[in-house]
Amino acid sequence: MLEFIFDTTRTVSDLVFTGRLQQYPGIPWVFTHGGGDLPLLTQRMELFRSVVPVDGAAGVTGPAVPVPDQVGRLWFDMAGTPFPYQIPALTTAFGREHLLYGSDYCWTPAAGTTAQVGSIAAAPQPDGDTWRALTTRNAQRLFPRLNNLT
Repeated sequence: MLEFIFDTTRTVSDLVFTGRLQQYPGIPWVFTHGGGDLPLLTQRMELFRSVVPVDGAAGVTGPAVPVPDQVGRLWFDMAGTPFPYQIPALTTAFGREHLLYGSDYCWTPAAGTTAQVGSIAAAPQPDGDTWRALTTRNAQRLFPRLNNLT
């Protein structure tokens, strides 16, 4: 129930501390479950990075980019239980520009997916927008080739 949330955080941490996010800045990495615990732990990761720098890791040249800046370039979906806490924490930490819809379907039964969609619709919506419209626009930016499909 909990470990997959930590797996997401651990994976991003590994990508940061091995220098992979800096080595491959053009990859549009997408992480599920609202980034796991990243909204809470990114500043802690930055503190650790400042004590144990990863300069030169994985062929990275130059100074390491701060962890919040690296994580803020990632994409995140809303799979799991995004409201009332996960998505507000994520968007406070990293903004809304890289937020996508995700349901965990087929691992989550249809009734669970329906409940998740209902929780998104019932959640406080972003100012002047809806979560559905916002995540649709973000997906169109991430996957521009899909914009022309009918």
